[in-house]
Amino acid sequence: QLEGYTVPDPRIDLSGVDVARKILILARESGHKLELADIESKNFLTENAINVTTVEDFFETLKIDENYY
Repeated sequence: QLEGYTVPDPRIDLSGVDVARKILILARESGHKLELADIESKNFLTENAINVTTVEDFFETLKIDENYY
């Protein structure tokens, strides 16, 4: 993240939202009438990691949640 290779808030990528948006774009380009809610995705993160309010807190939850995985 410090070198600019990731998005400012990695929760966007790791929550599956970014992938779902890209799938939605491809589906619409293919002629399907879908909305984001129609795309089922699963989070790579725990609820604790998703619900924190800052990126700094997010990184701290990763340290705590590492035993979850």
